[in-house]
Amino acid sequence: MKKMKKLKKVDKKRGLKMNIKSCLFSVLLCLGLLLSGCSTRLTEGIVQKKDYSPAYITAVPMMIGETMTVIPQTYSASYRLLIDGTVENEHISEWVSVTPSEYEAISVGDHWKK
Repeated sequence: MKKMKKLKKVDKKRGLKMNIKSCLFSVLLCLGLLLSGCSTRLTEGIVQKKDYSPAYITAVPMMIGETMTVIPQTYSASYRLLIDGTVENEHISEWVSVTPSEYEAISVGDHWKK
């Protein structure tokens, strides 16, 4: 009888470890698939729009122990271009992040190349 109880406890622990491993694997797989879709498909095209967002800071309230504190969250400036182009005979428009110098050097209507 004691062996059966021991076996059940071992099986529960092993089952819990397997559930955690399979859950972690699933999360990592989904994250990988999600991030793989984040890259731009266009390598060249015509600039349709320009978008600049300045850097900014937000304050995030957070409890540390029993003390409420505010943590600053900083966000960098972003420079983006809306590009019209063709990929595999399909016409697409896509936002592309660029450096500040690339952003300043290009105008709407110009040809952009990665």
